[in-house]
Amino acid sequence: MTIKTLKMVRFGPYINETEIDFEKFTGKVFLVSGDTGAGKTTIFDAICYALYDEPSGSLRKSATLRNQDSAKGAPSFVELKFTAADGKEYLVHRETRAIRMVGDKPVNMPADSVTLTDLSTSQVTKGVKNVNREVIRLTGFDRDSFIRVSILPQGEFDKFLNENSSQRRETLRNIFGTQLYECYADVVQSWKKSAEADAAAAADEFKKLMNRTLNTTDEDYPLSDCAEYEEKLCKLSEECSAEMKAAEENFNLTNEKLKENSSLRSVAESVNAALKSWDSAKAEKQRLDALKVDYSEKSARLKRRELAAEAKPALDRRNKQQTTLAETTAKLSAAVIEEKQASKALAAAESQQQKAKQLTPEREKITSDVSALDELLKKCAEADKAEEKMHLTENQLTEYQKKLTLNQSGQEAGKAAQEKCSAELTAARDTAAQYDAAAAEINSLSGTLERLSRLSDGLSGLDTLRAARDAAQSKCEKAVEQLETAKLELNSLQAKYFAGEAARLARKLKKGEKCPVCGSTEHPLPAPWTEDIPTQQDLDDAEAAYSKAQTVQSRAERVLAEKEAGLAANFSNISAEYSAVMGCDIPETGAADSVSAKTAALTGLLTAAESRLHLSETARDSLPVIQKVLEQHQKQQAELIEEQSRLTQEISALQSRRAAEEATVKEMRSGLAGRDTDRLLHEKGKKLSRADEIDGIVSAAAEALAAAGRDSASAARAHTQLEEDRASAEQELSAAQSALEAELKRCGFSSADELLGEIVSKDELDRLRAGISEYENKCSAANARLLECESRLPEDRTPRSTEQFDIAEEKLTAELDTHKTALVEKTAEHKKLTSAAEELVKITEASSESIRSAAILRKLEEAVSGKSTERIAFETYMQMKMFEGVLRQANTRLEEMSGGRYSFELRRQNVRSNASEGLDINMIDKHSSSETRRDVSTLSGGERFMASFALAIGLSDYTLQKGVGRQSDMLFIDEGFSSLDSSSFSHALNVINGISAGKRMIGIVTHIEDIKQYFRDSQIVVRKGKSGAGSTVEVMAGTAK
Repeated sequence: MTIKTLKMVRFGPYINETEIDFEKFTGKVFLVSGDTGAGKTTIFDAICYALYDEPSGSLRKSATLRNQDSAKGAPSFVELKFTAADGKEYLVHRETRAIRMVGDKPVNMPADSVTLTDLSTSQVTKGVKNVNREVIRLTGFDRDSFIRVSILPQGEFDKFLNENSSQRRETLRNIFGTQLYECYADVVQSWKKSAEADAAAAADEFKKLMNRTLNTTDEDYPLSDCAEYEEKLCKLSEECSAEMKAAEENFNLTNEKLKENSSLRSVAESVNAALKSWDSAKAEKQRLDALKVDYSEKSARLKRRELAAEAKPALDRRNKQQTTLAETTAKLSAAVIEEKQASKALAAAESQQQKAKQLTPEREKITSDVSALDELLKKCAEADKAEEKMHLTENQLTEYQKKLTLNQSGQEAGKAAQEKCSAELTAARDTAAQYDAAAAEINSLSGTLERLSRLSDGLSGLDTLRAARDAAQSKCEKAVEQLETAKLELNSLQAKYFAGEAARLARKLKKGEKCPVCGSTEHPLPAPWTEDIPTQQDLDDAEAAYSKAQTVQSRAERVLAEKEAGLAANFSNISAEYSAVMGCDIPETGAADSVSAKTAALTGLLTAAESRLHLSETARDSLPVIQKVLEQHQKQQAELIEEQSRLTQEISALQSRRAAEEATVKEMRSGLAGRDTDRLLHEKGKKLSRADEIDGIVSAAAEALAAAGRDSASAARAHTQLEEDRASAEQELSAAQSALEAELKRCGFSSADELLGEIVSKDELDRLRAGISEYENKCSAANARLLECESRLPEDRTPRSTEQFDIAEEKLTAELDTHKTALVEKTAEHKKLTSAAEELVKITEASSESIRSAAILRKLEEAVSGKSTERIAFETYMQMKMFEGVLRQANTRLEEMSGGRYSFELRRQNVRSNASEGLDINMIDKHSSSETRRDVSTLSGGERFMASFALAIGLSDYTLQKGVGRQSDMLFIDEGFSSLDSSSFSHALNVINGISAGKRMIGIVTHIEDIKQYFRDSQIVVRKGKSGAGSTVEVMAGTAK
């Protein structure tokens, strides 16, 4: 699975809506940094709570996840979008439970407060249990498995490392479901019984087969005589095969005679058919000869119309040339008119050009006048600029005089505010002095109330433990009774079995043979055989039942011991805590009521103390604010005095500058003779407008002259070209007329109109041609058919009779049916014997396989039931193999972090028939001369972290590698790096980067400054807010250096 986004509202320290986009860190390593208590671990709690209704660590409870400062009834929830194992995206929404005060009753969560939405189909699942079950199905992990694979919680790194074999066994059961292997013994035993039943069934099937094949009734055929009967069946099959062959020869001989008779009849029928076909062919030939004259006329008409089609192109060319000549003549007339009009337009353009040249002196004078005006405009602009500068100085002088007036008013108001703030500061200091006393009282009362709450939970837990102890004791007593019953049954069967050995020997002895016990050849009093003598299978079943009862009794005693030990330990702890909190020994009854009464009394005191603390805290929090405000007033007063002095100096300087700028402006205006910029620009605009007008006239005249010249030349060229085109069209028309006359003469037409009358469409011509062709083809086919029929006629052309062949066929068919019946009977008998022989071979092979399978399964049953030499239960064996896989994955990480010094090894001592062993760890230290094997308890802090971290990663990697349908593309590591030296820390970072290279997202929570620097561009920064503001998150999704 892959998480996409996380949203938190009033969850832990996050009051405002806080959303984190984890997609920015896909396949990366990032840091979760921030102050202590800001809410770094809460992010992991939110992910785990959204999925499984529980936080990530064992020290936090779901009931404490709601923000403590949120108003009652205000929404508090988390939302997590993730991609499941099926590749679809889902959104889980889970609200937090309301905070329960002492004495409050638990409230069930509404169904719609927990939802899971399939974002591809919008299907919604509601309710805590339904959503939890669906999340486990979609991700492939329950809560514990998810934490093992994806989250290493704060303070729980070494949990898996420090577990004993029993605890690790439960962990592996939860993750891999190895309890399935516990029932394999029953499965194998059922397989063994099935194999033995198959062997018995084969013997019964052999008996039925022989009775059916040899036509006997309920005759006994032992399976041991299978080879003898197989030989007998083969002999019977050979005899039947010879008889079947003789019947087949008789059938084939009669069948050949029947075929010969059919052949003779077919010859007679063929002669009759040939005579009939000859008569039909003659009639068709006569009908076609009658149509010959009509089709001769059609052929002549077709030839004349084909000649007309050949001459048609010449007629089309003559007509086209006539049309072209007429069009060219019309265009030539229009071109002559256009050429005359172009000549007139050219003369008018030349006259306009002469008038434009007369305006050149006026245009030159305008250019000189504009230059003189530009000089005067430049001087006028300089004077305007100097005057504008003078006005700016006047505005600045006015502004500074206003600022000086405001400054004096500000000094008076600041003095009054400063005096008021000093009085508020004195009052706040007096109220804040009461804070420490109130805080100490609250801490004392809160600690006592928390201990009372734990004590109340502990008292409830004692009742649960007592009930569990009583149930375990009942199961243990029942298991002991079952063991005694199984033992008595086994002893009884063993006595009967060994007593029945003499009867078995007596049944096998034959007259005259020596007795293996006494040596006598006479057996006057053989031991009698009775039906209640047990078999070896009965004895094996009784031993298996006794062994199973021993296992159940041992397990029940172990569970009872664990329950009693747990109850005793918990009672001791609760008694000590009760004495410490309540000040007296725990009573036999009424302890819970005493705790509830004291809790209620202390809660009232706590509420009053919290009220006093709130007032003191408010005053204490306001002290820095008031002090800061007072300092600001003092600073502002000093700044106002300084500003007053500066403004006075600035005003004096501006007054002097304004007088100098006024004198400069008067001097500049004296040389302009009373003209300003607007008048000068107006004069210049009039002259420039006239200049543009003259330029336009000259340019238009030149363009008109050039256009008229082009038009005149173009009209002349068009006239000449059309003259040439008309002459060419006349020549082509003459040639087309000559070609048409020649084609009319060749095809035999007197005129073009006659030719036009014979021209028809191509479809009509094709229809006429096809009709003639069809007639000719029919004539050819009729002649060919007549010749063919004549060739098949015999010399004697009289019809033949077939009556004698019908009589012979009837007789031969009756003989053939008789032979066929005999052949079918012998074939069926041979098939029956052959099939029986084949079935006998299959029964022999199947029975031998069943007997062999039963022997193998008996040995397999001993192995999986723990009855083999090693006597290791199958589940323990499979867990050892899985744990070895975990250690192999962990060694890859540990050897890299420790520089090749340390590695894990599975401890194999004392594993035989010991359910509490088999999953313990040795640490191999390769720096010692003999590679010393150490217990994990001897590791230092840094070594323990590396071992814990490597083992946790190994378990995560192995789970993802072996878990079908399970995939987690993330790993979150909460603290733990502080115990490493710089070298080990560097190795650990290499391991983390190696995991990330596998496309997994790695999140690290730490306070170590080196790690913060290493991941400064790729981190989630959590900042603690001020009182009541809540924590905030900043996401920096760069790349680590």
